[in-house]
Amino acid sequence: MIFLSACGGVPTVEKVAVEEERTPIVDENFFVNEKYGLKIPKLENFVAEEIEDGVIFKRPNVAERIYQGFPEREKYTVEIGVVAEENLLGYADLGDFLNKEYEGYSFEFSGSGVYVDEYSGTDSIHNFFVMNADGALIYRAYLKVPSYFYGIHKEGFESFVKGVEWF
Repeated sequence: MIFLSACGGVPTVEKVAVEEERTPIVDENFFVNEKYGLKIPKLENFVAEEIEDGVIFKRPNVAERIYQGFPEREKYTVEIGVVAEENLLGYADLGDFLNKEYEGYSFEFSGSGVYVDEYSGTDSIHNFFVMNADGALIYRAYLKVPSYFYGIHKEGFESFVKGVEWF
């Protein structure tokens, strides 16, 4: 910042260093993580937990399924997360990461990212991965639900992923 002052009647120019105060980006419809370059849409009816590298949303849900020929109401949790991870293992690109970490899985390409499905016991995990331009970060968005209810939530999750700004 530059100030003009008049010492002894002679105007002089003084340069004063002013530390700019960074104001965090605030948007009521998004969680913004400047450190990792994430802008994540807020999900209605979900409890959100902001963590250092992203956000995890959880919501209890009840749905009906047929069990041994009879309808049954089942309670379960829908979990959606968006996290950033530093590329500490030095993967050359997203393909290198996927080939090493998800060998044998099938990939579904979508824009600049890739969907990969995992199954852990009774749960299904629908992952979406994308890498930032300089390869320093790998972003992961995921949906975790019981396998039986995967189809109910998959499309909504993929719409949510389209609303995330990665870098």
